[in-house]
Amino acid sequence: MARDVQVTVDPRLRTTLGDDIEETRNIEETLNAAASREISVLPPGRKLVFLMDNGHEFFASDLPRRYTVTVKSSGPFGAIEPLTYVIDLAVLEHSLLNTDFLEWSMRTLAKESVKQRKAHEKQATATANLFRTLTRELRAWRSGQQEVDQSGRRPEINPPDDACSRAHTSAHDDPSG
Repeated sequence: MARDVQVTVDPRLRTTLGDDIEETRNIEETLNAAASREISVLPPGRKLVFLMDNGHEFFASDLPRRYTVTVKSSGPFGAIEPLTYVIDLAVLEHSLLNTDFLEWSMRTLAKESVKQRKAHEKQATATANLFRTLTRELRAWRSGQQEVDQSGRRPEINPPDDACSRAHTSAHDDPSG
């Protein structure tokens, strides 16, 4: 179990995220504060993940590609020798991270999700309308006040009195169900 974990990043993390210079600076401050805050306890195998940038925007910028990360901590027997890592993001420049692929996938999934939601809403509305119509017709039938259709006849409505009980009985009697 690592204790008193302190991470330093050189140079400071930079990003292209943000709609303007001020917002970008705020995001950078938040990102650096999160990455460098002291962590009192970090169990083995745990990792911290931060969104630094979108690949294609990052690689199209002049932001640093190489970062030195130093991790200082203590373990069950005292201080641990600092660990230093050099992270060179340039090795990822020609990978899928440098394309719109990930963003395109997320946008596509979001659009499909919206389509599904709209379809479900439409189906729910149609079902609600159907139930309202059936309820209204059943009430009219029960009260004997059916409306006369265009031909001058009263429509025949034969509600299945025992449909629910038949479905209930057959579902329990069916050995396969």
